[in-house]
Amino acid sequence: MRSWASTRTAACSAFAARGIFGQGLFIDPKRSLVIASNADWGGGASERTASDAREAFYRAVQKAVDDEAAAAGAAAAAPAGAASAAGAAGAASGPGSR
Repeated sequence: MRSWASTRTAACSAFAARGIFGQGLFIDPKRSLVIASNADWGGGASERTASDAREAFYRAVQKAVDDEAAAAGAAAAAPAGAASAAGAAGAASGPGSR
């Protein structure tokens, strides 16, 4: 009896395996991401609603990782001192600067 089924798509570097009772393992090497889920689904791995929800969760975590990486990249790309220069310009033109 086979107790795990695995999947991998060409569009994504990630792959997943699921156990017969809904356990899950999701590995995405590109994002250095591993998700292990423990489960005991009454309907087993064939329970479509729970399986779809887990897939949506995996995609949401991937998106969160991507969004965090993009934000970190944007912060690193911002010119150093840009905020302090803008603050200094505002202070020079504020009340009492005439």
